[in-house]
Amino acid sequence: MKLLDSESLKSNIKIYNKALSIKNTVKVESISLRNISFIVKGDNTYHSVIYIENKGWSCDCKYYSIHGRICSHIIAVNLRLRESLLCYKNKE
Repeated sequence: MKLLDSESLKSNIKIYNKALSIKNTVKVESISLRNISFIVKGDNTYHSVIYIENKGWSCDCKYYSIHGRICSHIIAVNLRLRESLLCYKNKE
């Protein structure tokens, strides 16, 4: 899995700030050899964020569907994964 780089995460400060506020709602939904899906609680409903090998990130939210750009839900997943990796590294 390829995480988004820091520049991509912070490219839109409004979306980044929203992602910070929802990152603790991220839950893993399913894992397979080629993809992993997450559930993220948005403002009004839950959203599905999926990472597919060789295709990248996608989300079922309206913003991503309309604009085709990284949304707060994708950023929230990436922030949560980065935190988890840091915690794991610090335990070693």
